[in-house]
Parts: sequence; C-alpha cells; structure tokens
Amino acid sequence: GPEIRNLGSNIYILPRFNVKNWISFENAWDNFFAEHPYDIVHGHTTNSAGIYLKVAKKHGCRTMAHIHSTGFRGGFIERITKNFFSKLTKKQADYWLACSDKAAHFLYGKDFKTYPYYYEMPNSIKVENYCFNENCRKALRNELGIDDTTLLIGHVGTFSEPKNHKHILNVFRE
Repeated sequence: GPEIRNLGSNIYILPRFNVKNWISFENAWDNFFAEHPYDIVHGHTTNSAGIYLKVAKKHGCRTMAHIHSTGFRGGFIERITKNFFSKLTKKQADYWLACSDKAAHFLYGKDFKTYPYYYEMPNSIKVENYCFNENCRKALRNELGIDDTTLLIGHVGTFSEPKNHKHILNVFRE
C-alpha cells in the first residue's frame, strides 16, 4: 500500500464478486465510477469484469479485458458460472488483450484475430531473476535438509487446471 501511494496512486477496495451479490456489486461499481471518473478501465478478473466493464462504459469509460489463461479454476458449477460471466466480459470490452493466442481463443472465440482491437501482450518476466544460482541451491537444500546427492525437483504454482500439472508430472516422470 504505502509504495503505491508514494508513487501517486490510490487504492480503492470494492466488494468481491459472487453471484449472490451481483446487484450490490454492480451498485458499488456504479457509485465508484460516479465519484471517480476514469478514461479507461482495464479488467483482469474474467468472472466479474463483464459487470464492472459494463458499468464503466455507462460512465463513459473505454474498456479493456485481459486474459492470461486458457481455462477456469474451480469445481464444475464454478467453471460454468465463470464461463457465463466471461461472455459478458467479451461483450463489454472495447479492447481485447491476451497473453497468447490460446488465451485469446479461450475468452474471445475462434475469430478473435479479426477483431480490430485485439492485441497480444505476452507475459514478460526478468528471466535473469530465475537463472540457476549455486548459492540459492545450497541454501534451499540446507533449509530443507536435503543433501547434494539427492535428486530434487520442485514446482511453484497454484494447483489449478490452467497450470497443467498433468503435463508437469509427465515431464517429471520422464
């Protein structure tokens, strides 16, 4: 929080969306945009972006949707619900952004490349932060009590279908 504020930005906390609070969620966003005029609203939360992007458009904002994944997390009902709301996101976004063509196809449909305001924005990371480092290796093995002769394979990530753990396990097996 303090770092963001020191850079001249503000933090606003609005209700977290669930289907039961749809109306109050939409009203909270309506009140927010009435008090805080913006030119552009950039939405990442696929399951609720269709709602707040619609409200943003009502208040004269241009809207962007941004998808990073090729699937939804959660159980069967949760995935069906997210699929329904993601369709609203596509309809409400003036600009369609995606980290890959696969992600774009997932959210925007097979004709996403024909949409004049579609942009691919690949995820970018500083790969040098993730290069092998012998000192980090030694420190982690020491912390975990694992000697140098033991094969150690790790993975950091949420356990959700879009992270493709089946493939990771197949790679580890090989």
